[in-house]
Amino acid sequence: MQASAMSGYSYQAENGMANKKKEAVSRKKSTGQLAQVSLVLPLRDNVTSLSKALAVFEKFALKINHIESRRSKNRPGAFDFLAEISRPHEEELQQAIAELNEITVGPVEQHAESFVEKGYDKTVVSEDVDESKRYLPGFPGVPWFPQTLQELISHLGKTLQCGAELDADHPGFKDKTYRERRKSFADLSISYTMDKPIPKVEYTKEETETWGKVYRELTRIYPTHACSTYNEMFKLLEKECGYSDKAIPQFEKVSKFLLSRTGFRLRPISGLVDWRDYLAGLAFRVFHGTQYIRHADSPSYSPEPDVCHELLGHVPLFCDPVFAQFSQELGLASLGAPDEWIEKLGALYWYTVEFGVCREKSGNRAYGGALLSSFGELEHCLSEKAITMPLDTEKVAATPYPITRYQDVYFVAESFHAMRDQLAAWMTQIPRPFALRYNAYTDRVELLHERRHLDALARDIQTEVRILMDAINKL
Repeated sequence: MQASAMSGYSYQAENGMANKKKEAVSRKKSTGQLAQVSLVLPLRDNVTSLSKALAVFEKFALKINHIESRRSKNRPGAFDFLAEISRPHEEELQQAIAELNEITVGPVEQHAESFVEKGYDKTVVSEDVDESKRYLPGFPGVPWFPQTLQELISHLGKTLQCGAELDADHPGFKDKTYRERRKSFADLSISYTMDKPIPKVEYTKEETETWGKVYRELTRIYPTHACSTYNEMFKLLEKECGYSDKAIPQFEKVSKFLLSRTGFRLRPISGLVDWRDYLAGLAFRVFHGTQYIRHADSPSYSPEPDVCHELLGHVPLFCDPVFAQFSQELGLASLGAPDEWIEKLGALYWYTVEFGVCREKSGNRAYGGALLSSFGELEHCLSEKAITMPLDTEKVAATPYPITRYQDVYFVAESFHAMRDQLAAWMTQIPRPFALRYNAYTDRVELLHERRHLDALARDIQTEVRILMDAINKL
């Protein structure tokens, strides 16, 4: 999310599943238990070092979900081992790190960005980091970001849990066939490059049936629960992209239609990406989406984004020019923003684009993608049981969000346009030594920090104003 964080995404179970998750979160809060964390251990290139490290994990009862190694770039003759630890207790984790530091050839790196009670249950998995891309050239301290579409394509970013590596409480954890299927989707997305068509996926009968169940349940309540713009765009997708309960739409066909309508395109990914990388994609009108589908035993619930969430929750509104422009503005606002502002922006995205509700003449209606792909929470958010509050950007940016149960509160905008104006005003506060604009002719994000940059922008605005005035005079 990831998301995000976003990274972060939420797909809630109905009733029993939601309550079970809620109880689990409550237990974690009371025991100081962390969400999954990742440790990077620099070890000597021998079996003894690894055996000693594993013995420490066993001593402190730390459950390893996944472990992999890579040759260390900074320490000749050593390897960096990445170990993903499932829900360790903070005290035991710190004691284990202290002992591991006596074994490793360098300090153990801990990549745990939040506690469960702060609203996250996924942690970024450390990737190889290009040191030249840590900060933006010429701007010390400003986080690096892609300035061209090609740089975005080349930047793999940070990926959260994906493929066959599922948590023990995942509906498909014990299903070997499902895990292997998930891995095949991960391999497909990892090998994909945006200069080629998105490969066709041959979905199985079971996967298509799961899609059909979700599709029928959602389309039953869209007319009374989804915002009017969503319903209008959904009908367009049924007509142009063959949306139905009979087959899962192919990413390539949907992406081509989006590109022709609003300039957005789909990019298959293997799992959740962190907030910074996810939002950077939106700046280039690129939507990172997963192609796998939730487990057949739990059609109303998925602990991470799946093809139902992407194609039913988000794609319809990406067909709307106003929403597409708003999404790109969110993405541009994230570029070069300090980490603490990315966290705030992630919360705003969560409570609007994922779980947003707005007022319409017929009453409150949902426009958030997570709501529009979860028929249980879609019904809940507009029921008398749901707690709602007026949208206040400062309050929203500071509000933690749960990702394993229904939201505690839904922020209601007076209208979609009012929500966009509120967020646009808030985003001007993000501290950055330059302004940004997207040049659609070159697929480049331009930094505006010198007089000559403003002169060029002014010329473009003058041209647009002349076109506007000419059109007005011909009305």
